[in-house]
Amino acid sequence: MVQGIYWCLNCNSPLLSRKCDKCESEGKFIALSRATDVRPAFENDMELIKELIINWCKSSSLSVLDLKNRIILLNRLPYLDKAYEVVFNGEIFAHIFFDLYSLKWKIKPFKPLLQLLRQFGIDYPLAILNKEQIERGDLLSSEDLKKSNFNENDEYICLCSKNHEILGLGQNINGKLLVLRVWKKSNNDVNLERRTDWKNVLEANKWQIETLRSKACKFLSKCSTRFRRKPIISYSGGKDSLACLLISLEAGVEAEMLFVDTCLEMPETIQNVNKVIERFQLKAHVVKANLEKFWEKFNLIGPPARDFRWCSRICKLEPTNRALTEFGSTLCIVGQRRAESFKRASSPNIWKNPHVRDSISVTPISNWKALHIWLYVMEKKAENLMNELYFKGFDRIGCYMCPSATIADMQKVKCWHPKLWEGWENALKEWKKKQGLDDNWLKYALWRWRKRIPKGIKNF
Repeated sequence: MVQGIYWCLNCNSPLLSRKCDKCESEGKFIALSRATDVRPAFENDMELIKELIINWCKSSSLSVLDLKNRIILLNRLPYLDKAYEVVFNGEIFAHIFFDLYSLKWKIKPFKPLLQLLRQFGIDYPLAILNKEQIERGDLLSSEDLKKSNFNENDEYICLCSKNHEILGLGQNINGKLLVLRVWKKSNNDVNLERRTDWKNVLEANKWQIETLRSKACKFLSKCSTRFRRKPIISYSGGKDSLACLLISLEAGVEAEMLFVDTCLEMPETIQNVNKVIERFQLKAHVVKANLEKFWEKFNLIGPPARDFRWCSRICKLEPTNRALTEFGSTLCIVGQRRAESFKRASSPNIWKNPHVRDSISVTPISNWKALHIWLYVMEKKAENLMNELYFKGFDRIGCYMCPSATIADMQKVKCWHPKLWEGWENALKEWKKKQGLDDNWLKYALWRWRKRIPKGIKNF
């Protein structure tokens, strides 16, 4: 099944359904590369995209693009580290990815971006071919090139016909061009006159947002009446648990808040929890994990890994159980969504966690995507209650050294909180020395796997 989203070309707005609620026109379908869980691009993301385009073009300025005043969505791609599809103006604009060889972000431009740069007379690496037909996988030599302006350091090259029509995208491999993409011939200009903002996007999705809100509130209200247990909002400092909190308040469910501090949290998350408690004057319970126990186990068996998550029991389950035991029979409202992972794709709306005593878990947002969450929060004018890490480029909120994190995110943590990261890195170095591991184990964060290191990363 082809995955994707719809985009209203009249209103220049992404849609939660096929039809625009503002102009009532049918949206254009944009096929995306994987199960779709797109999110808005924020200022930090915009700056990154702009910087990558500038570096690729070797241009000093791209002010003509005015990306800050545009609606751009990012869709995570399956990749060795972190990568996104960039959706802009109803088109896939580019792929951006964190390259593990250079440990830097790179951009792979797509046809709409190439056309846009051409419209504004911005030069970029290109090759004019002697041939009119190319196929994906072709390897072009200098004999196939009529004219070119790229050098040996340029990786992605726009491939053009003799008539300067954009044919595809090539990758520079030792002077030869491997054809990565082939596009249909058309040099239509990209229309940048259709400006929009998030207010218009909310209008374009008005009834969809209302339907989601109404269903979630009814579900939560029914669960509360049916189970007659003490309602507890499991708050993590993330966007999904914030949405659940807002829905609970709308549904009139008088729930108390539980935050489990793993003692490995990002400082921004602790700030967010305190802010939300103060904003809603909630009866909140903050329980802390035993950090000494974490480090004792670390020194005994090494760091936690994606395939060996011993940290979850010590830092999450044990303090959660300790708190819920005091509450008695509970109804835990959790921000869990099927779109988050393959593991959660088949999760029910109501379940009993075998690791948590006398508690039933419910999620009112199981079918929501990330864009649903963001539009609902915007509609509630609660963006200021979002964890600021989202606006700095994070997709998910977790511990500062979580093994599920990417190297791209770890670099950010190292930059923002050097003392935190230094302590973690020193512990890794001690374990590395103790086990006689090589430098790549630390450089490429191979500690994130205990047994099954992905093939692409295993070669580093």
